[in-house]
This record gives sequence, C-alpha cells and structure tokens, in this order.
Amino acid sequence: WNADNARAETTQFELLRSACTATSNTAMAGVSAVGGLDYRCDGLRNAGGKWLWLRMEVPGAAHTVTNRWSLLVNETRFDRAQLIVERASGEVTGISLVERALAHNWVLGNMVRIDLPNSSSPITRMYLGVAGLPDNDLLQRVDFATDHAVTSWGSQWLLMGGIFVGALTASLLYNLLLLGGVRHRLQLVYLGWMGATLAYGLSWSSLAHYLAPGLTGADTARFTYCMSGMTLGLGVLFFIEFFSEGQLPRWLVKAQGVLAAMLMSF
Repeated sequence: WNADNARAETTQFELLRSACTATSNTAMAGVSAVGGLDYRCDGLRNAGGKWLWLRMEVPGAAHTVTNRWSLLVNETRFDRAQLIVERASGEVTGISLVERALAHNWVLGNMVRIDLPNSSSPITRMYLGVAGLPDNDLLQRVDFATDHAVTSWGSQWLLMGGIFVGALTASLLYNLLLLGGVRHRLQLVYLGWMGATLAYGLSWSSLAHYLAPGLTGADTARFTYCMSGMTLGLGVLFFIEFFSEGQLPRWLVKAQGVLAAMLMSF
C-alpha cells in the first residue's frame, strides 16, 4: 500500500485534456480498428464523422487493482456510446450502450456513468466513442473515478440540489398562498418564473431523473433549454409588470414583450 494507491481510492482523474481525438462514420470493433484511426493530440477536435473517439491514457496513480472504476462523461446528448478498455495483461473489454441504457446510467451533475468490469489487471488505455453529438466541442469533461469518488460527487450535488429545491419550493408555496389574497398579475408572473427556475434546476442537475426515471439525455437537454428560455422570458415579463402602467415608455414595453416572446419560444 502506498500514497498513489491511497489517492486512487478517493480521487477522480480528468482524462479529456490529454486525450487524442478521431472521428469515424461507424462504430469500431476491437483495439486494432479503433487504434488505427487518424488521431490528433493537439487539443483540437476532428470535424465530420458520426462518431467522436477519444484515446485516453490512464494515469500511473490509478494503476491499482483494488478499486472498481467508472467513467464519468459530462455531455449527455449522445445517443450511443462504445468503450474499449485495454489492460496491462493484454486483456481487452468492450462495452456498448444505446440511448435507453444511457438513460439509466446517470449521475447527479448531469453526468453519464459507465461502470468498468473488475479484473486482476490494471487499466492502461481506453477508447471512448460517442455518436449523436450535435457538435464534437460539446464534450467538455471525462473523468476516471473510483466508486468512493463517484459517491462523494453525488453526495455533494444532492446537498446543493436539496438546498436549491427546498428554498424554491418553500418560496413557491408561500407566494401561492399570498396569491389567494393579492390576486395580482405580478404575483402570477413571479410564480411562473419560480416554477420555470425550479424545473430548469431539476433538469440541469439531473434531479429530474428521480421524478422521471429513464429520461434520455437528449430529452433532458431539450427540456433544460426550454426551461432556460422560459425563465429568462418570464424574468423580462416580471420587469414589465413591476412598474405601474405609464411609468415605462410604450416602445420599451413593446420591445420587452417581443423579447420575452422570443425567449419563451426558443
């Protein structure tokens, strides 16, 4: 047991910065096929191709056989994923996931989790392929993490999400009670804004998966964008309603109304 092993028990390693990238039009079968792609390691992403491939070297500090490892990917809008794992013994493992399977492999923080099978040999290199991304530059983070690190990550997000949801829900209920006595349009807009903000936070953080198990990454992304537009649009309407009629120039009110409609139809 040494310092590297102790660190590996509780740490996750960011692999994307040092990864080499390539593209292909089809899925790859085996190390020889995926390893023969035209990789570039200058930090830029290849354009074109239905599949984006990452060739990732596992840090020496993670070369331990005592941990169960997972791969965490921050972009959830791909509809297929393929992972090929090389080990020091020469053993090769392949994992393929389709969109519906990916929908059940989520982690709080809007991450996809791909669990790696245990083996008596440490992992040395991995090839990750994803298909269906609108743009290859959307992939911003890929982490190699132990079970303990994944659990710690999820606990932190659960704490932050609980505070966010609890505060907004309490405020929403309080203002809903006030609406019974006030019955003002401003109060309705404010309630709508808080509801949209709550829905946005639930989808952005992946807490929505607790309410709708099996929600796919693409559906979550579309809902998040929709709710962000609703939040911004209702915020503009709230600004308009905050002032009494006649306090703002008519052209400004009309311009803000058009802006709100554009944001909410985004």
